[in-house]
Amino acid sequence: MEECVSKHRARGWRYVELLTNIVAGVLGGLILNIMPCVLPVLAFKVQGWVMQTEVSASHRRKDAMAFTSGAVLTFIGFAVLVISIRAAGEPLGWGMHMQSTGFVACLVILLYAFGLNAVGVFEISFSVGGSNAGQGLWGSFSHGALITLVSTPCSAPILGGATAAALAKDASWYETVILFSSIGVGLSLPVLLVGFVPGAIKLIPRPGNWMNTFKMFVGFTLFGAAVFYYGTLQEHLTLSGANDFLWFLLCLSIALWWFEQTRIGTAEGFARSLRHLVTVIIIGGAG
Repeated sequence: MEECVSKHRARGWRYVELLTNIVAGVLGGLILNIMPCVLPVLAFKVQGWVMQTEVSASHRRKDAMAFTSGAVLTFIGFAVLVISIRAAGEPLGWGMHMQSTGFVACLVILLYAFGLNAVGVFEISFSVGGSNAGQGLWGSFSHGALITLVSTPCSAPILGGATAAALAKDASWYETVILFSSIGVGLSLPVLLVGFVPGAIKLIPRPGNWMNTFKMFVGFTLFGAAVFYYGTLQEHLTLSGANDFLWFLLCLSIALWWFEQTRIGTAEGFARSLRHLVTVIIIGGAG
């Protein structure tokens, strides 16, 4: 009898501990929004909020849910990875995916491309209120996933007990999934606030000339984030490999600029872009 009571008490304390860690995960995810790893990408999301001041409440709710889905599903992906590695008996650590050269390289490319988009090298609209709602929702989903990916270097010192509990060897699979999901929910809370609280959208300024300056600010902060992660990438590359990657980013810039010119240009504009490109190539070759 005493043994049965002891088991029930132990189970009860485990549930209390799980609930405490869930709350810690949500609060930690919320705090992540102001961290240097996350703020540049969140600023890109704010740009989308500004464009949503005139869209319907239902559109804003869909946008918020798409963003939250991207963040939570990415964290669940981390949880599945943790569960798999733990089952294989391998050592675990928060942010272990940042040790992957391919992953960090893709992250740098994404941040750099988003920065080029912000400063106007090319234009892809992710506004949920645009003519293509599916594109807008997919853009919000991708923002949620991207913010999750870039948040991991900042997460460990903030989330503390929640991440430790999620990575613990004795944690059950559902505890790991729940704890990781709680971080994603916390990270998404500002977006959910704008989407579901009618008065919150009024705190965001209406579109105006100031947006051009803000877009440039967003672009430069995204470039800064790309430089930050490039520093991590350099640790996994040779000097030659690091230089080749920079050349790749230059080629990517030209390709995206070319894409924009051909997308919006007439036949005359296309020919003018071609002449400009040839000129750049000639100057580069002469140099």
